[in-house]
Amino acid sequence: AILTVVNKIFKPEIVEQPNNQDVTVGNDARFLVIAKGGDLTYQWQENQVNITGATGSEYIHKITKKEDNGKKFRCIISNKAGDVVSAEAVLKIIETEIAPKITKQPQNLTVKENEVASFGITAEGTNLAYQWSRNGATISGADQSTLMITSVTRDDNNAKYACAVKNSAGEVISYAAVLTVHYGPSIAKQPQDNGVKVGEIAEFSVGVTDGNPVKTNIQWYKDGVKLTGKTNEKLVITAVKTDNGNKYSCKISNDAGFVVESRPAELSVYYIEITTPPSSQSVKVGEEAEFEIIARGNPSVLNYQWKKGNI
Repeated sequence: AILTVVNKIFKPEIVEQPNNQDVTVGNDARFLVIAKGGDLTYQWQENQVNITGATGSEYIHKITKKEDNGKKFRCIISNKAGDVVSAEAVLKIIETEIAPKITKQPQNLTVKENEVASFGITAEGTNLAYQWSRNGATISGADQSTLMITSVTRDDNNAKYACAVKNSAGEVISYAAVLTVHYGPSIAKQPQDNGVKVGEIAEFSVGVTDGNPVKTNIQWYKDGVKLTGKTNEKLVITAVKTDNGNKYSCKISNDAGFVVESRPAELSVYYIEITTPPSSQSVKVGEEAEFEIIARGNPSVLNYQWKKGNI
């Protein structure tokens, strides 16, 4: 039989709609749409008529004229699963440059490691240019009103992102939005196999490196069954019994939902147990007397030494 794996393609979904643009005569107008879904194609329209060559997620309307005032631009995004039409963005042509003004600040954001983080800013003004920064350092190519960070890492935790918006009439800088990245704890030291005698104390321990959030939850298991109350890095088993071959492991998690499981550590219990003791014998003088003992233990190979009296 042949197994054919087909990657499912989802219908396009718009994440960020194109924004209205106010520009002065002779400047470019930039329209951007952000969407998700597989194998996407784009087609921009001006007043619902296809624009030749405008087949990317961004469309730049070059060297605007007075006649462009009021025109509406939208984008059709398609793939094999279907298509979706963006909202219409209106182009306003004005004669005087209007200084930028931020109307919506970027917001603090919390995501999990390897997820996508998206910051946005909304501003008024004409011919606006955007530049994002991370911890005060300029991010190359981050010149749109939306900043998307793909596959964030734990190194991005607590990073601060701000956006400068400017034109020829002035510049304004946004608040710094903080990115919180949640990630899971990890095992720094695995629990090791252990061997003790019956009645002794057995211990297993695990070394944990905290994740984010820092609070770490530990739960020990015996042969896959949860051990009630065993929630510390060290597991102590007092007065072990003859149960042999039990495996102990633990799951480590944090409040963000990350879980990591340790290797199973095996507990070997060493013991000797007499299952059938020798029986008393009565024989005549000169006859043979035979005694037998049956025992078991771990290790299973037993050594025997008979004694007569205390000798």
